[in-house]
Amino acid sequence: MKKNSKMPKRDFMKLVLLLAFIQITIFTVWQMVVFSITGNEASTLIQWFFTLWGIEVGLLMLKKILGIRKGEGDSE
Repeated sequence: MKKNSKMPKRDFMKLVLLLAFIQITIFTVWQMVVFSITGNEASTLIQWFFTLWGIEVGLLMLKKILGIRKGEGDSE
C-alpha cells in the first residue's frame, strides 16, 4: 500500500454513513436507558444530535446526486 494513497470518495461516504448509523443507534439506546432510569429526557440534545446527522447525510446525498449528473459518480 502506498504511503500517500487517498481513500476513494465512495469509500469515505460509506464510512461516514456507517459512523452515522452506529452513533445514532448507540445514542438512541443510551437516551432510552437514561430516560428509563431518571425519567428525564434531553430534548435539546436529541434534537441537535439528529439535526447534525440529518444535515450530514443530506449533504452526502446531494453531493452524490450532483456527482452523478456531472458524470463523476459510479454506476451502481
